[in-house]
Amino acid sequence: MSLRAKTAIVGCGETPVDRLGGKPGEPRKITSEYLAWAARLALEDAGLTKKDLDGQGLAAIYTTNHSQPFWPEEAAGILGISPAVSLGGGNGGASAVSLLGHAAAIINAGLVNLVLCVAAAAPFSEHGRSRMEPADTRDFEMPFGVMGPNCKISFVMSRYMYESGMTVDHFGKIAVTARYHATLNPNAYLRKPLTLEEYKKSRLISDPIRLYDCVMPANGGKAYIIASPERAKTLRKPPVYLLGWGERNNASAGPRFHANPLITGIRESGSAAFDMADVSHRDIAFLGLYDDYIPIIMLQIEDLGFCEKNENFGCTAAAILGKES
Repeated sequence: MSLRAKTAIVGCGETPVDRLGGKPGEPRKITSEYLAWAARLALEDAGLTKKDLDGQGLAAIYTTNHSQPFWPEEAAGILGISPAVSLGGGNGGASAVSLLGHAAAIINAGLVNLVLCVAAAAPFSEHGRSRMEPADTRDFEMPFGVMGPNCKISFVMSRYMYESGMTVDHFGKIAVTARYHATLNPNAYLRKPLTLEEYKKSRLISDPIRLYDCVMPANGGKAYIIASPERAKTLRKPPVYLLGWGERNNASAGPRFHANPLITGIRESGSAAFDMADVSHRDIAFLGLYDDYIPIIMLQIEDLGFCEKNENFGCTAAAILGKES
């Protein structure tokens, strides 16, 4: 089934990002406040009220620091709405894109004509909420010093550098470019320009991962509203139609017991999105990537087919990201 041009994004909301709550006496907001704030901004952007969401769809993304197992239902209660369909996003940073396709599917099926997708987190304000580590992490990783994603990504980065010849300067060029883009966003937390020398002098977190290679925890909320084409035409702003979408979970490049960690599931999901949209790489003028870790940016660029593996890393990445440094 194709979802091409059968739904459209009609409103977006993004709260400012902060790290308040980590120190005694700081003003703070909790997850529910960021959630409501982002939803309100998206509704205002679309020219809707929360009453318009009753009997419609709600897609709520689980946060890593929230252990509530019934989060979509709790989110509906926080927002004071009564959705006809509730979706939960449990794919981490991929959830917003994953739920975009799921929301489009239920709209295309005629179940609803509006879906609010919302995510929020307040890791610096809400302490003490944690979930037990899964058995594979608890029993086979933590006892040997693998403490969280920083360590895991350091293994990937080491192998990447070994196989490709990519250097710290190449990675730093991407970090500097990404920070430049953050300086253009009034809602960004880090808006001070970053130099290549500052990147290279930043402390090692898990060799070869440096501070500015890492994902940065922060408080905030984001939301968007997706609608059927008919409903979209009645709303405030010109609709942004969904042309192509793809998803691939638990992808394995090679046998699962010895898969290649330098090939990600975006290779298959990206190909599906290109096919559905009926576009080529030359048609793409803007590329928005999930930038949790700097080496993952390059893996996505390669796996999406914008360059071959190990091809002209520094200049290719900078050209795609939009600024030479």
